[in-house]
Amino acid sequence: EERNNEVFDENLLETFINAGIVCIPEIEVFLELLERNEETFESLGFENNSKTHKMLEGCFLIPSFSVLGEFLFFVNYDWERDKSKKYINVYPNSVKETMGKMKIYGADDLGKGINKGTLFVTEGIFDRLRLTSVGLAACCTMGAELSDFHKVFFNRCPQIVYIGDTDAVGKKSFQKFRTYVPRTMQEKLPLSEKDIDDLAKNYPDEFNDYIKVLKGKYKLD
Repeated sequence: EERNNEVFDENLLETFINAGIVCIPEIEVFLELLERNEETFESLGFENNSKTHKMLEGCFLIPSFSVLGEFLFFVNYDWERDKSKKYINVYPNSVKETMGKMKIYGADDLGKGINKGTLFVTEGIFDRLRLTSVGLAACCTMGAELSDFHKVFFNRCPQIVYIGDTDAVGKKSFQKFRTYVPRTMQEKLPLSEKDIDDLAKNYPDEFNDYIKVLKGKYKLD
């Protein structure tokens, strides 16, 4: 029940479970999950070999889904690795060449964003999960790399609200995102924490107050 020495709150833990995040210490655990769900490596688009096994074990696996809820790819996550290698995207063979330019985590929240009138955008996966844990429709760009696919995707939602990281990279990411979706609005964090996930971990009361303000401002209560 810990992630980087953090005790989960109930809503966040439930969000992680509903998102399909699983701990895979060894490949046998993944094989059991496949069997339980009547899936195979091949049905998910992967080759059943040692290279694939290595990419899918010794980590937390975070599945990414399409707008229609179809499986797209896995994110191999391990907070104990070097910063640049904490997140490793594992793509099925059929989409390996194209998915890198089209990656979005939380695309399956687009319908909810359209219905509610507002879709929140973050840079990181756990920032997105923080927002969904409190009932907001959200997705993340998984970095600053964008393409025309992102332009089309985000312009389908009536209102886009960007909550980025507070560092220099985060500011540049917002400016780049806005060149693809010029009508994007920005919400800044109330404190100097790096991102929305850090705000929630370190200042839970301020995070809850911030969410109340967002829900009121965008009429999401």
